[in-house]
Amino acid sequence: MNEIFKVNDEKATSMSNPHYLHGSRIPFPMYLTLLNAFPKLNTAETDRQWLRRISQNRMFHRRYAQELAKHRFNVELRKAVHMRWLMLAGAQRKDRAPGHHLVNVRTPGSQNVKQTVATRYEREFLNNHGDFRFADEALDLVVAEFDPSTPNNGSIFWNGIDECKLAKLVDQWNTRMGAEIYGQLEATTLVRYLNGRYEWEPNFANYITRTSAALGKAARGHVTSVVRCGMRDTSVFTTTELPAMLERMKNQLRAKATPEVTDISIVVIEPKTFEERPVKVFTNNEITMIPIISRAPGSQFINGRSDCVVKGRLDVDPRVREHFTSRQDTKPSSAAVKIMNDFKNMLHGP
Repeated sequence: MNEIFKVNDEKATSMSNPHYLHGSRIPFPMYLTLLNAFPKLNTAETDRQWLRRISQNRMFHRRYAQELAKHRFNVELRKAVHMRWLMLAGAQRKDRAPGHHLVNVRTPGSQNVKQTVATRYEREFLNNHGDFRFADEALDLVVAEFDPSTPNNGSIFWNGIDECKLAKLVDQWNTRMGAEIYGQLEATTLVRYLNGRYEWEPNFANYITRTSAALGKAARGHVTSVVRCGMRDTSVFTTTELPAMLERMKNQLRAKATPEVTDISIVVIEPKTFEERPVKVFTNNEITMIPIISRAPGSQFINGRSDCVVKGRLDVDPRVREHFTSRQDTKPSSAAVKIMNDFKNMLHGP
């Protein structure tokens, strides 16, 4: 067992949080069952130590190991189904061709196989161009299955950094704190199984855009983001996630309701307009000081201030500005503080 498993129940936030088990989450009722069957030795025993100890117990293997194996299989099955749906939607796997392709059968007596099976497959599932006929429906299915829920005050968004390194840090922070305190697309959602397996082309990018929008709509409390130099004009955070949060805040304030997103902290690494600072955090109304940036002529990527130019500024609705002003004593989020301390470990490179 490499990592400790996580509770998958919002009611468990005040309790000790079990850890990852082979990258999947153990249902909270199962955690309680195991805890009752194998109590902790004392309050000092961590979940990691407890899990390592009970995994050596014969009774554990006799009564519960099979159930855990079934859970892991269910997770792997769900992952496989989601990957299949993405392939049917046209997303290109890095290690193979899209899923809806035909393989010729070359065994004795198979002369009629292509006529009886493959031809029917083409007729029922492929269009005249050889593309999957139900690509849109397949994409809708995998997006509908996406669970965007993240902890209150713990949602983290990004652009311009190494998302895999951020995901690793988020997992480390959660592990050290013994609970899922922070939630991030590549660290604590289904995307962690899919990220890096597909070419970043329109079909997979469409999936990420839609799931990111759902993540923005599900954010609660104090939201955090980390960006490089500024808010990149083509990033999902700038075009989808942040607008979804600000729009939801505006509509809830217009309805005289307390907004579900109360505060926003954005950490900017190497801020374009604060060149004396290696990293700076902007909270609430200060986020309007962050430039929207685009690639400088001749630059392929934005890996520093010289690679970008200022394109504009963020426009925030007056109601949202007024709400932020009323929260003038708000400090940067705890996630922003951690990002400020670890920002060098989030950049592209070795």
